[in-house]
Amino acid sequence: MKCPKCKTENKGNAYFCHNCSHQFKTKINGWAVSFAVQFVVTAIFAIYFYDKLNSHSAIVMQPETTVTSEKTEPIPVKNIYTVTIPTTLSLEVGQPEYLTYTITPQKDINQKVTWSSNNSKIATVDPSGMVTAITEGNAVITASIGDIVSNTCNVSISPDIIDVLIIQASQRLLTEADIRGLSYQQLRFLRNGIFARYGYIFQWDTSDDLRAYFSKKPWYESKYENISYVSSLLNTNETKNVKFIEKLAPPKK
Repeated sequence: MKCPKCKTENKGNAYFCHNCSHQFKTKINGWAVSFAVQFVVTAIFAIYFYDKLNSHSAIVMQPETTVTSEKTEPIPVKNIYTVTIPTTLSLEVGQPEYLTYTITPQKDINQKVTWSSNNSKIATVDPSGMVTAITEGNAVITASIGDIVSNTCNVSISPDIIDVLIIQASQRLLTEADIRGLSYQQLRFLRNGIFARYGYIFQWDTSDDLRAYFSKKPWYESKYENISYVSSLLNTNETKNVKFIEKLAPPKK
């Protein structure tokens, strides 16, 4: 390299002239810039690949997490209660009976049970669950808590055996087989029912239970207070049946 100042030839890529110590600015600066550029480019690539490597490792090593974008509030669950009652019930006309029930869960047994009948002309039910058979037929009693219908009971109502025997007493002589199993009170209703069929009026002071019993019968119509007159209206079968029943269940004195 020839020195521009003293015109001396210098060997190689000298930084300074060995004769006059002149600095070769242009050559030196160009080489320095080239070196600096190469260094910067190399550093950029090294940093880029280092970040890529670390980023990949972080993804592999990072444990699974769940990210929730919004805060969710718990949904309240309304308590559901159920009431269980018998599915079927057989009654005779005029017969009352309570329907038993259980409430689930047991800790809420104080929940109010509402009762209803789909046909109150056949059977009625009061707020306590007392079912009363009104006439022959079928009805459905429903027990519920709030708006939740929990259970139903199919009620089948047959004719009152006493009513049936009262009618038969006018048609034929009754036998022991007909009245076997009847209680004293049922026999009493049967005997007096023969008179009630003709409209005999029972006195409250001596036979208040009879008057209350027959006043609920749809066929009963009070007409006569004179027992002698009503007795004269009985046919032969009825007269004999009254005496037959009196032997088994004597009238109260």
